[in-house]
Amino acid sequence: MSGYVENDPSVYGAIYMQGAKHDGAGALTTIGDSGILFNIANNTSKKFTILGNGNVLVGTTTVVDDEKLRVNGDIYGDGDISALTFTDRASPIPEGRDKTVLDDIMKIKIVGTEDKSTLPDYVQSNQSATVYEDVELVEILQSEALETVEVSQDVIVETTDKGKVVKGKLLKEVKQEKKGYKLVEGVVTEDIQETSVYEQEIVSKVQPKTSVHFDSLTGKFYQKAGEGEVKKVDGKIVQTIKTGTTIEEGTNLGLSVSMLIVAVQEQQKQIEALKKKLNP
Repeated sequence: MSGYVENDPSVYGAIYMQGAKHDGAGALTTIGDSGILFNIANNTSKKFTILGNGNVLVGTTTVVDDEKLRVNGDIYGDGDISALTFTDRASPIPEGRDKTVLDDIMKIKIVGTEDKSTLPDYVQSNQSATVYEDVELVEILQSEALETVEVSQDVIVETTDKGKVVKGKLLKEVKQEKKGYKLVEGVVTEDIQETSVYEQEIVSKVQPKTSVHFDSLTGKFYQKAGEGEVKKVDGKIVQTIKTGTTIEEGTNLGLSVSMLIVAVQEQQKQIEALKKKLNP
């Protein structure tokens, strides 16, 4: 998918998509706030949804309140996150411990940056991150790159129309399926959808193996190193592949705030106890 704009892109984007629904009288109308405007699915599993009010759902189809973005899963970012407020949904600090939160805080080491390994375990939030590497692909011979497979395709026939030869698909049948009812000029009629079915044939086709990348600019073939995007970098054909995982140390922001609140409360109790000793 690609697009462009002639002059001012402030009205319509270079790529513009418009959704609507039928109002039952043959006209188009706006989709309601809770209606689905856009979907991306993996087979039948919906992975990305935009509702009529612009709210976005990622990895879920559950709507809670009027959240502009709802994600089922972790969110990872390299930049800053800014918000007016944060809601802490984290678990509380474990109870029944034999030491205070102040004891935990005193053990945190700060040398230039925070040593996350010295944080209390209840505020540590380590994440598993995938490690990728660009691997230069090796050129192979055409005889090694191609294979012959059998595929099913539409039967193409030639007909003559006004002296011209026209190629087209050979129609097998037209299936009719009742989708419901529709209103046409005030009359309720059955909504029948027709689907054309074409004759198929099995043919042999020569194509690159799935483990081979064909560079259309040079006409050369390359052996892939695995799964991942193939691109050209500094004149070389490389593939970005997964080489492993690493653990990135993080901090649970919600529990960190809870820890500081409890620490202030503990300190306040210690101050009150000290006041009673000094002023019995």
